[in-house]
Formats: sequence, structure tokens, C-alpha cells
Amino acid sequence: MAVMDEFREEREQLRTAPLKVKWQYFKDYYLLWTLGALLLIGIAAAFLYSVLTQKEEVFRAVLINRAPSMTAETEVEQAFADSFLTNPKREQIVIDTSIRMQLLTDGEETGEMPGDGTSAAEEAQNIAITGIKYTYEDEEKLMLLVMTGGADLLVAEQDLFERYVAAEWYQDLRGILDEETLASYKSQDRLLYSGDVPIGIRMDDSELFTTNYPDTEEHDTPSYAGVVNGCLHPDAAAAFLQFLK
Repeated sequence: MAVMDEFREEREQLRTAPLKVKWQYFKDYYLLWTLGALLLIGIAAAFLYSVLTQKEEVFRAVLINRAPSMTAETEVEQAFADSFLTNPKREQIVIDTSIRMQLLTDGEETGEMPGDGTSAAEEAQNIAITGIKYTYEDEEKLMLLVMTGGADLLVAEQDLFERYVAAEWYQDLRGILDEETLASYKSQDRLLYSGDVPIGIRMDDSELFTTNYPDTEEHDTPSYAGVVNGCLHPDAAAAFLQFLK
């Protein structure tokens, strides 16, 4: 009872105390709790905002050894998004040009790749196994995207593209594109086959593609696009191929 009386007396004194005393009382007893509560509210609000505004990825194309031009975002990415997306506020497409790989011929010097953090021993092992020079970061990213269905379309120069045929990375295009479209590609001699199965479309004939995504290595061989086996958005991949023509 005495404690309650003391508490009431303290509160009464605080009510009539100067502002400076009230502020000191608040700092002593409530400031840290208030700051902690505000911090928790801020974290919760940021989390909810990120969840509620996060866009669903409905298509990802991986373009190996390609760099976007100044016009790529408007002429390709935004133009395709405008024609394909049903809800642009909640959906997005991704054109991934971050992966660099160099296919080596027998006896070719390895040199150095920009930003390559791979050791000499690791690089030698990579090349001995695959014939391809790459960083572990590039390899891991590409493998992860393919194995999880995160990559819908893969574009690479022919020699590199064909490296993944034995691993069955590419879908039969007869199950992706309609007969008329395939016939058009065939008449233009743009199809790449694995046996009798069409798996790739030559992209060098697409001015929209080559203008906006030039080859960073200036390869002599043409580049091909293939729809990745197990991808999550094969219809989007087909639509993107049709968009590029």
C-alpha cells in the first residue's frame, strides 16, 4: 500500500514538474523502451513492405557473354514486358547478362578473365574437365539457375551451347513453338539440331537481339537460344523468342 502511495505521489509531482524534469524522467525510464519499440515497428514495416511489393519473376533469360546496349532496357526488356505481362505491378522479367565463359581450344593459352578470383590450380582443373574457362561464381550461378528451373532461356555461342547438349539441358522446340513458327525458322536455316530434335534457334539473324545485346567476346561462331529443360516458364520463353524473331 505504501508503494502505491509513493507511486501516486511521484506521479502527482511529475504532473506539475517543469518540462526539463519530465524529459529527464522520460529518458531515465522510457527512452530505451520507446526506441526499441520503434526499431521493431520499423523492421516489421520494412519486412511487410518488401513482401507486399515484391514482384514475381515470370521469365528469366540467361545471355552468356552478352552485354546490354544503351537501348536494351527500353527496346527489349520494357517492350517485351509491356506486351507479355498481365500485371506489371506484381510481375517482372529478367534478362541476365552477368555470366562470362570462355571456350578454349586445344593448346590455347588461358590468359585472364576480368574479375576472375579463381586460383591457377582451380582454373586448370576447370579447363581439364570441361574445356571451358569460367569462375566458380559463374559456374555455380548457371548450374543453380538451370537445376532449379530459374533459367527459362539460355543463349550462348554455338560451341559453348553444344557443350550442354549431352547433359540434356534443352527442350525439344517442337513442344514449345507451333509448327508454322518452326517451319519459318527451318526455312531460314536457323535451327540447331541434336539428332533429329530441334533444340536451338540461331539468334544472329535477329537484329533486335544483336543490336541490343552485342557479343562481348566477338566470337566467330553464331549464337543459339534454347529453352531450358525443367524451366518454370516455357510459355514465356516461347513468347520471348517470338518477340525477338
